[in-house]
Amino acid sequence: MRAWWWLPLAAGLLMLAVVGASPGQDGRPPSPLEPDYYSGTATVQGALAAAGTVLVVCVDGCDSYQSDPAALDAGGAFRNLVVAAPARRLVGDLVTFHIVNEYGRIRAAATREYAGARQFYQVALTFADPVPTPVPPTPLPTATPVPPTATPLPTPTPTATPVPPTATPMPTATPTVTPLPTATPLPTATPLPTPTAILPVTGDKSVTRIPPVVIAVGVLMAAAGGGLLLARRSRAGR
Repeated sequence: MRAWWWLPLAAGLLMLAVVGASPGQDGRPPSPLEPDYYSGTATVQGALAAAGTVLVVCVDGCDSYQSDPAALDAGGAFRNLVVAAPARRLVGDLVTFHIVNEYGRIRAAATREYAGARQFYQVALTFADPVPTPVPPTPLPTATPVPPTATPLPTPTPTATPVPPTATPMPTATPTVTPLPTATPLPTATPLPTPTAILPVTGDKSVTRIPPVVIAVGVLMAAAGGGLLLARRSRAGR
């Protein structure tokens, strides 16, 4: 009987070789993101920003992340402004500072890199642009009145007086006498001859022979018809 004890040993060595060939890891999970905190002062065009001015912080542009707004204290001071961008991809991106109001925003010259590791920073923000204010509407140019130009009246055109046309005398009609047609004489009617009734001559024996002849012909035709009928029935009986 063969011994198969070496098969589990070979499988274990193969697994150790695969594990040893895989890339090494330090075994530590990535650290969670934590907010950063900013404190300092803000000046606008060389003067401390007024109390109540609103300050925000953006990471990788304000479209990617913008912090909650914080109102400045007296003397343009702000403390522990929280920046907590949730995306790890933003770590190391540029941090910018903005003063905002309903009329627009301005950006400070100072910048930082986002750490996301509970860091506390002190910054002095300077804004070269003025705080946005409402833009007054541009007045419309005053229209200079132009005196109306007198319109010349049209020159009346003389109306020609119509001259009645001269009546042309009608030519005198000369009566023409048309001769009457000559009457054609009617043809003379020719009298028709008077019809004469032809009656059988008295004593003619041919008149008395007509009825017996007709009767004889009828009897012969009836006999011929009966014979044909009998012949047809005898054929049908066969």
